[in-house]
Amino acid sequence: MNNNIKVIKAMENGDVWIGTDYGASKFNGSTWTSYTSPNTLISNQVKSIDGSPYNENSVWIGTSMGVSYYDGQWNSIGSANLHWSGVNSVVHSISSSWLAHPLGGVTNYDGNNLFSNYDTSNGIISQNITDLIIDDLGNKWIGTGGGISVLGIDNNILTNHTRMYLMPPPDTLNPVVELANESWNRFWTAFYVGYLAEGGVACWNGE
Repeated sequence: MNNNIKVIKAMENGDVWIGTDYGASKFNGSTWTSYTSPNTLISNQVKSIDGSPYNENSVWIGTSMGVSYYDGQWNSIGSANLHWSGVNSVVHSISSSWLAHPLGGVTNYDGNNLFSNYDTSNGIISQNITDLIIDDLGNKWIGTGGGISVLGIDNNILTNHTRMYLMPPPDTLNPVVELANESWNRFWTAFYVGYLAEGGVACWNGE
């Protein structure tokens, strides 16, 4: 496909997906298959590749123009229902999917053409959403350009974490690059301020 790799994802079924600025490729252990716009993807500029814990054959590919997903056939959702800035990450609950937008908050999609948007007007720290995870209680941990916002199961703000790590002046907020949680229910965040060349990793285990 292309050597400019943006994302790599190993799926539960063993498939390995590669995302580039020129489309996506899947390796099933023996064969490579490529996927590009307009035949399967809404855009060739891939930003994220995510699976679903509820369907091991499902794949969601976030791009600069929206998301394309496979659930037996390829479908795409674009700017008519999602923010025009594209999709940085997708995470799934039992009943819906959550999509992160680089400049437009997050969108909840119920799978039946109902889209609900959440952004700074709902208490999220920043419109710049970089990553999403859902914990075992159904809370949504939203990584942003200014820290972490947590939505409860009722989709109202539970808390905001803005200073996981003490940055040098004049910065006080922590721009999140990526989020992860593990079996001990600890939450890890990587953050970085480009113009300061400063960043690190923090872990939340209740404090």
